[in-house]
Amino acid sequence: MKEFRCIVFNEQEAITAVIERRRKQREALPIATIKGLVYQTDGEYTSILNLIDDYGKKIELPIPRAEMAAALVNYCLTRKIPMPMAAKKNIEVIGSDITLLMTIAEHVMLKSRAKAKAGAPAASA
Repeated sequence: MKEFRCIVFNEQEAITAVIERRRKQREALPIATIKGLVYQTDGEYTSILNLIDDYGKKIELPIPRAEMAAALVNYCLTRKIPMPMAAKKNIEVIGSDITLLMTIAEHVMLKSRAKAKAGAPAASA
């Protein structure tokens, strides 16, 4: 048996996640206005961040799948949303939203429960 969790992000949350991760990693974004995020369901990139610079030039910034996944995990952690560290994490586009999928293997779930039982105070008679 495995446990499966998912967190769904709307376009604005995904854009915020990418911006926050890039700032944290000190990776520069082009100086431009963000117009939106388009998700690709195949190929190397998960999404394209659409920007327009001050001169009206359109810029398409590809966001690799791994970067988007890291950005979404970071977004959750900074907002104190519980994340299972040992879970296998992946992202998928479902409808118009991006979803962070987490799968926890049975042996990981059993370890967590064993630790919880070991750390629990003994019942007094």
